[in-house]
Amino acid sequence: MKYLLILIAATWLLNGCAAYKQLEPKPPIVSSEGGFLPVRDDDQPFELKKEDKYYIAFPAPAENNFYLVVKTPNKKGFASFLTDALKDETSYGKKTADEYADSAQTSVYAIHSTRPSYYLLMEDLRDNFLLQMEYRYVPQWRFKFVNKYAYYREFI
Repeated sequence: MKYLLILIAATWLLNGCAAYKQLEPKPPIVSSEGGFLPVRDDDQPFELKKEDKYYIAFPAPAENNFYLVVKTPNKKGFASFLTDALKDETSYGKKTADEYADSAQTSVYAIHSTRPSYYLLMEDLRDNFLLQMEYRYVPQWRFKFVNKYAYYREFI
């Protein structure tokens, strides 16, 4: 009886830890500073299924104090977060805070060159949909300045 309970518990735990599926964009993710680049599978958006979990690997920037900025009109259609560790595609490390969590389309994550990669995990999809996503790497000082420029201009 004891072994049966252990077997049932182990099966429940393994089934509860569904693996994340990797989305491999083509062209691949580039960690250099620049404008927004699309996350696509050749010329098509990725098709996400409601019952699955996904992740995209983003390489670390060449320098510290960068932001990874991710834009998607589907942001409210799923739960997403960034982490710097993904073990066996089933468990993840510490979550990186989204500094624009209240935004309807934009997520902003502070990233550094000390980690080799970051992983954007997507889960709890509310429906099947085509992923429309763009990303960019930008120094934190530049992002803050550009986004506050209009505010600062009011005082000149």
